[in-house]
Amino acid sequence: MNGTSQDVFVDQLAARERIRSLHGLQEPLNDGRTLVIQWVGVEAARAVHLATSLAFAEYRGKLDPPNGSDLETVEMVAEQIAGGLGVTATIAGECVGSLRFSLQPDHLHVGRVGVIPAERGIGIGRKLMKYAEMMAKHLGYTEIRLGTRAKLDSNIRFYESLEYTIVEELQHPRGVDRIVLMTKLVGGAAEI
Repeated sequence: MNGTSQDVFVDQLAARERIRSLHGLQEPLNDGRTLVIQWVGVEAARAVHLATSLAFAEYRGKLDPPNGSDLETVEMVAEQIAGGLGVTATIAGECVGSLRFSLQPDHLHVGRVGVIPAERGIGIGRKLMKYAEMMAKHLGYTEIRLGTRAKLDSNIRFYESLEYTIVEELQHPRGVDRIVLMTKLVGGAAEI
């Protein structure tokens, strides 16, 4: 696929089957542990919910409107990641980070990227995003898009360090905060 809307998977079932063909990544960490990154579905909803809740806890009471993850239930997460639309980072079988994605006609949209506080600073977020980029290529997408709150400078710097660029800033539809939309072109197809 060459990145045109005609070329990108429009059949969600076919795309989900293609996702199931992806292999996970195993990455050694400096402390001797192994990080495993892989797509997941509904079976991992509880772990993704817990990791997201822990990762986003620092924003409670600081965002207007509150982060949507504050209102999520395990059932809501299960519905969102059904069919393999989630990615986890695990160490020794414990979920330490996750992201979710959606298949759009012309891009892969990534959201809810988070790493639990106890495991930050060792590159897990970068490895999650690397996997998302590999997944996008595998599915035939040439672009990833995401959004973050404008007031979260560290998030913006993180994505900019991964070569994502700001394309637009919008008013949040439910509050006074602003949302920064970012994008990255990820090139041609790749196999994982």
